[in-house]
Amino acid sequence: MKNIFVINDSSAHARQVIRFARNMAARIEANLLIANVNPVSVAGTVQEKVLVAGRPHRITDEALHPVHYHSEVTPHAFQPSTEYIDAHNISEQELSQLIIQHDSWMIVNALNVGNTIPQLNIHTILNKVRCPLMLIPEDCHTTDFSTVSYLADLRYCQLPVVRYLSALAKPYQAGIQIAHLPADGLPDMDQQYATEVFSDGISRYVKYDNLFFNNIKERDIHKAVDIMVHAMDTNLIALVNHQYHFRELLNGTIKHILPAHVHVPVLVFPN
Repeated sequence: MKNIFVINDSSAHARQVIRFARNMAARIEANLLIANVNPVSVAGTVQEKVLVAGRPHRITDEALHPVHYHSEVTPHAFQPSTEYIDAHNISEQELSQLIIQHDSWMIVNALNVGNTIPQLNIHTILNKVRCPLMLIPEDCHTTDFSTVSYLADLRYCQLPVVRYLSALAKPYQAGIQIAHLPADGLPDMDQQYATEVFSDGISRYVKYDNLFFNNIKERDIHKAVDIMVHAMDTNLIALVNHQYHFRELLNGTIKHILPAHVHVPVLVFPN
């Protein structure tokens, strides 16, 4: 069973993200682990068991309220279970270990302009774990995925990433495009040669009907992403940590906001 690990800072945006994550979990048949990284109130305790660094603990009704979405009815047959983790005042190393111990398939993190969890460096956590991290900007209005764009130089496109994306996209019947943007210093690829590399090296090994290739001619990655999001209906961008496209689009690090023109979730895979 897949596990989606949600980092919850109890902000209004984080509550929306938990709702989004729950819908995603129902679609892909995963369970939710919700880690509260801000201190909880001492008002009115409830009889709800949670985990604190792996140990049973009780939290307050006020703390449960922003993550109490398991009572909502989703339109999907599968109903995810939800486990709560009291994770305030733990280090990046400890949180990373929790993510690994729970065999998480994905981490979901709400990006807030207010940066309400300055004690945690989410990029440090990504560097320590084995699953991808989904970053959801505050102005994101995506509820489903219809087009997923994996930004990569086709010569370095990673099959495990494409297979993962196909597993994520299939319940949504979403299209996956391998958006080829040459890495800095490398020449562009001839269209026919690029198509052959895609066919022989990628699509033949990934059984997904809605997988296609797009040879992007715009060399400025910010302009290219702007076109993908606003003209090509891309509503999820995939990148690989530390690789060229990640460095160019996110300036080499994950902060509490995404570039202004990126209004969709960004899924960053560990390198």
